[in-house]
Amino acid sequence: MYDACINRGDCNSCSLPTRKIDWPYQNNKMLIRVTIQGEPRLMNKPDDCLDSSGTPVKWEDILIVNGCDFVRYSDEYSDGIMMFRIGL
Repeated sequence: MYDACINRGDCNSCSLPTRKIDWPYQNNKMLIRVTIQGEPRLMNKPDDCLDSSGTPVKWEDILIVNGCDFVRYSDEYSDGIMMFRIGL
C-alpha cells in the first residue's frame, strides 16, 4: 500500500523523520484514498465520498504534516487513511 523508500534505503541520512510542516489544509480531516496502483489521492471533502476532488499526493508529503493522527479507512469505493487534525 505504501510507496517505495524516498532515500534509497539510507535511513541514517533521511530527513523524513525530522522534517515537519504545520497542518496545511482548510478542513480538520482529510481522506487519503489509495488507487488500485497504490498511489495516494488526497480528498478535500471526505464526507462526500467520491464527489470530492482527489489530488495526487506523495506519501512523504503526508508524513511530514505535524499535529495529525491517522486511522485506516475503507468503504465500497476504496481503501484509504483518514487524517485528523489534532491539538486544535
